[in-house]
Amino acid sequence: MNPFSMLTAMSLRYDVGNQVMRINGIIPEDQDRWAWVFRLESIALSRLQGEAGVSFRLLDREWTIDSDLTIGGSWQWGPIPEKGTSLEWRIHTQKDEGKWRPWAHIALQPTLLINRYEISAADADFVEYDYGQSTSLEIGAGLTRWSKQNWNWGIGFDYFRTPNSRAGWPGIHVTVGKGARLR
Repeated sequence: MNPFSMLTAMSLRYDVGNQVMRINGIIPEDQDRWAWVFRLESIALSRLQGEAGVSFRLLDREWTIDSDLTIGGSWQWGPIPEKGTSLEWRIHTQKDEGKWRPWAHIALQPTLLINRYEISAADADFVEYDYGQSTSLEIGAGLTRWSKQNWNWGIGFDYFRTPNSRAGWPGIHVTVGKGARLR
């Protein structure tokens, strides 16, 4: 069996408003009640986040509700460099029937930051670690056009609030993908 045959949904997303690029992948299991999910995104060209986890279908009707729980890493460079381990919880809902399918989501991502600083003094060199916390919020809504061959395209609007970066404005993105659980 081809391992890539299980990959039924991948979207590539570019958010113009605050320069967010995102790749989503979903590998369904157990008749679409749960799935493996992975996500890689760049926010404001100054922060990179990668994560993987599991998605559960909470409601499977004409409107579906999914909940994703992922763990990954966050790396930010620029005036305030930060890096750490992140956990994300995302709720996603969409109409699951028809050619035009509206959707919406909200995501909360707390990150444990571990920053390493090298301090040089006249008599010695020191290495100091700083531990902190950062929380990102994302809210989005959009409309996707579905075809019979499961090729999908759509447009969406997102709002990102990421501490210590330029992100914090509404953005617009285009989504293109293939599969039944694209989001």
